[in-house]
Amino acid sequence: HMGRGGRTWRHLVFVYYSNSNVRQTGELKCRFVHSVNDSLSAAAWCADSHRFIAAGLRGQFYQCNIDGTMLKSWEGVRVHCLAVQPATHAHELVLAADTHMRVKAYNFEGTTSSGTIVQESHPVMSFSVSSDGRQALLNVASRGLHLWDLKDETLVKRYRGISQRFYTIHSCFGGVNEDFIASGSEDHKVY
Repeated sequence: HMGRGGRTWRHLVFVYYSNSNVRQTGELKCRFVHSVNDSLSAAAWCADSHRFIAAGLRGQFYQCNIDGTMLKSWEGVRVHCLAVQPATHAHELVLAADTHMRVKAYNFEGTTSSGTIVQESHPVMSFSVSSDGRQALLNVASRGLHLWDLKDETLVKRYRGISQRFYTIHSCFGGVNEDFIASGSEDHKVY
């Protein structure tokens, strides 16, 4: 499991053992910090479970190994949230929602960007990607929940009713074939 630091340790990413026969559950594996000015607020595991991506709103965007060593970095990308897209291409893509109200795809293998996949009119506060990597569910500030087709780069549907003004709301795909979506809301309901 991966945890992010709070106010005191805001510049750290903590990696813990969660379920292991060798180590006690909850034991700290490593702490990652590149700079004391880092403010890492988003993290996601790569498919191989030996690397993770960490990012933040101050322009940090790192790929690290399981021991906390930075392998690659991307400068100046201010990230709200991120996800590692299932490997459907030759390389694994990292999707990142940034402060420019968009979701872009990044390839850390070649340190290249494949451009903007999604452009919104308001900030993307959080998102989740379907298990096949085809769709993304975006929580857009003051606009509700938007379903995007990532391959065709088109907005499929807007869901209304979800209240999101002050807090970051998270949504997810669910069900056997991911036929359902669920979302929290500031009105104390789950949609």
